[in-house]
Amino acid sequence: MSTSVASHRLVRLRQGLRQVVAFLGVLGSASLLYAAPNDASATKLARDAIDVDYLSTNFAEAERKLRSAAALCGETACTPRTRARILRDLATVLIVGLHRAEDGKKTFAEALRADPAIKLEKALTTSEVEQIFLAAKSGGSSDAPSPSPASPSPAAQSTSTAAGGDMIHTPPPEQATLTPVPIYVELPDGVSAAKVVARYRAFGTSEWKTLALRRLGPGYGGEIACLDVGSTTGDLLYFVQATDAAGDVVAMSGTRGTPNKVVIKNAIAGPAPHLPGVQPPTRCADSADCPPGLPGCPADRRAAHIAGGSCERDDQCKPGLACNDGVCGAKTEPAEASSSNKFCDQSGECDSGEVCTAAHTCQRAVALSKAKRVQLSLNIGPDVSLVGSQADVCGTPQRLTPDQYTCIDQDGYAYKGVPQAGGPGTGNAVNGGPHLATTRLLVGLDYLLSDSFTVGTRVGYVFGVAPGQALSRLHAEARATLWLGNASFMSASVRPYLVVAGGLAQVDDKFEVPIWETDLRKGLYETQTLTVWRQSGAAFAGGGGGIVIPTGAGQRLVAELKVHVLFPNPGIAMAPSVGYALGL
Repeated sequence: MSTSVASHRLVRLRQGLRQVVAFLGVLGSASLLYAAPNDASATKLARDAIDVDYLSTNFAEAERKLRSAAALCGETACTPRTRARILRDLATVLIVGLHRAEDGKKTFAEALRADPAIKLEKALTTSEVEQIFLAAKSGGSSDAPSPSPASPSPAAQSTSTAAGGDMIHTPPPEQATLTPVPIYVELPDGVSAAKVVARYRAFGTSEWKTLALRRLGPGYGGEIACLDVGSTTGDLLYFVQATDAAGDVVAMSGTRGTPNKVVIKNAIAGPAPHLPGVQPPTRCADSADCPPGLPGCPADRRAAHIAGGSCERDDQCKPGLACNDGVCGAKTEPAEASSSNKFCDQSGECDSGEVCTAAHTCQRAVALSKAKRVQLSLNIGPDVSLVGSQADVCGTPQRLTPDQYTCIDQDGYAYKGVPQAGGPGTGNAVNGGPHLATTRLLVGLDYLLSDSFTVGTRVGYVFGVAPGQALSRLHAEARATLWLGNASFMSASVRPYLVVAGGLAQVDDKFEVPIWETDLRKGLYETQTLTVWRQSGAAFAGGGGGIVIPTGAGQRLVAELKVHVLFPNPGIAMAPSVGYALGL
């Protein structure tokens, strides 16, 4: 009886411990919402280990970098989620690359202790990795079942290799040299994609190229161009990814590390592979068989794909056709340079004019059409003068800048008196410092000479000028703008810029100046407050910078700050402004 009670108490104690662990897991998951100091550096090092070293089969270097990333995290310097992901990837490298299954299982267990909700990375998962991960999660054995002695099935004996994934896809078993390789996939039930692409690499090459698959019945299909297949026998490697509108992978077949394989032969014995409902592709000519200029050879040695044929570049289509989304068709607009489709982490790793997308591929920025080269803007902003302290501004010969100041008496006439000389308590002085002056409403017109340089003009009306100064109401300037960053005119990017400008502008400052009269025989007031106008300009040169914030297709908000140096009446003014711009 006592043994039964003790056993019952032990069971209850274990249940209580599990509840405590679960509660601590909830608290830990809440902490994932907050960044830790080494998250960014550790994540970058771990990504480099997987994307560069692991996929290049440099497994020892991948292990070293991942362990360094884990050391950066320590116990508290990264969030539990970040540390768990690093340990998860380290376990994958240990199992798949270095064949150290037991070390991998221990590392998986450590990752699960850091974040019990951690999941495997779909693109890196194999059946062995999944089995060991589940064993670590349950605390059981990770021993793999013994292989069956039975003969492999005909599918397993195929010369093609399916690397796995959740797409419905069967790789072509083989293909002849210089013959397009058809690829057809279907997405899993309930999955939709904005884009489906195949990345492929021919035997003997190191560069991954991209083929956009087009909608074909219930799935997506396309053909790897015959010239990319080449005339050399060997394995053609490829993997397929479907991404949503945000660029996240939603389905796949194969990965860069474990791609699908198609054996390229001089001749194939079985049926020629083809897309559903489409005739098998035909072999294209080898340029080595018929060099350009040889009598009887075609003048055009391009792939000469007809409308509807697969392509990657315009020069793979017949004259008069263009490559549109991986298919030869009618030209809809002037041909643009194709994207390099390099794998990347940031735009600086891409070619000029390209940006790194959310799918980690280099894509060319949206090209500027002629219509969008004209930029129309409307801007408004005040002038802020930087005024120096000035004594004796009215009615005395001691004024240092007599042409710059105009004094109006309290009756509205030009002041004719002789006030007391400036000094403490006597008035007739302007205090220095920033001073709000005139306001400008300007219309701008700019022209894009390139995606990083514009020239233009601003003209407009000035409010708050001195009476009788009609010409000072006009503002006219010429300007040149340098746009900073890659692909500066992509519609989704916030862009900084630098600007230099010059032209006609007058800045008028209005002051209220008290004075004490010295000669009352002229019928003047003993004391009065004069309205004093300070005029700077009427020409200027200056520069500054700003930012453009896109709000829609061809539409953007503009915030700018310039400094104007005015002459011949000297002055310095800051010219902040806000506005709206539209590409025409």
